[in-house]
Amino acid sequence: MRWPGGEADWERIPEAFSQYAPRYDERFCALGQVQRARQRLLERLIRGLEPGSWILDLAAGTGEDARWLLERGFRVHAVDAAPGMLEVLREKTAFWASAVRIEKADIRRFQPEPQHYAAALLNFGGLNAVPDPRPVMEAIARGLRPGGRLLLVVINRWAVLDELLCGLRQGRLRRWKDPIGEALVDGQSIPVRYYGLRELRRLCRDWIWEGAEALWLLLPPPGYRFWTRLSDRLRGLEAVDAFLSRLPLLRALGDHLVLWLRRPTNGQGGCIGAPGPYRLPGSPVSGLLPRM
Repeated sequence: MRWPGGEADWERIPEAFSQYAPRYDERFCALGQVQRARQRLLERLIRGLEPGSWILDLAAGTGEDARWLLERGFRVHAVDAAPGMLEVLREKTAFWASAVRIEKADIRRFQPEPQHYAAALLNFGGLNAVPDPRPVMEAIARGLRPGGRLLLVVINRWAVLDELLCGLRQGRLRRWKDPIGEALVDGQSIPVRYYGLRELRRLCRDWIWEGAEALWLLLPPPGYRFWTRLSDRLRGLEAVDAFLSRLPLLRALGDHLVLWLRRPTNGQGGCIGAPGPYRLPGSPVSGLLPRM
């Protein structure tokens, strides 16, 4: 499987996010609807875990997840390929320097210490910027202890509301046309691969599934500024959205897909040894550029 622009497309991603890093928190992390979603997901991730346990944070960005976990007594191994993002992360987590390990690494090739982590997370679309997700999922499986939990949040290909809003605004569908497209990160285009629930089930077929839900099903995602101005006043709608997002017929249609996975306890773990190549259906690049 190849990206439309070849390997050079991936090499542009860390640079794009490094340049975006000084504005990333203000434009995304600081939004109320993002903060509330993050807290709800992380609270479930750490449920039943002993403080002091190591948690692997892949595509850690500016460290919002890492800081939240550190504040609650966990130790965090934060991994990201963008130096600019890691610089912000170091500043945020300096108080907990003895409890955090920060590593600049390409998550496609990252090799964790085997069976070291009680839990792992790959949040808010990190997997969408990877051309082949199998090595990433295999690495996470190796790093987790048997029974370790994974929070995986990906940008959904079959996001109904965003596609309809995009169609009205731009006159063309975006994600539905192709699973491979491009996104704008602070004005720079990067490759992105959208996933549907069916494709993720194939990818994660060797994991123990604990649940799946949608994120931002009936509510516009954070990129729509008109909604972010209203979101704090209409928080009751978020509760309704969260309830509907767990229903079997609706959970595959949100802007993001949230998967709750657990590493099997039989020592196999993840997609290790999964037969045959993993492929998503679809053709080359979509011409429309979503904003991240």
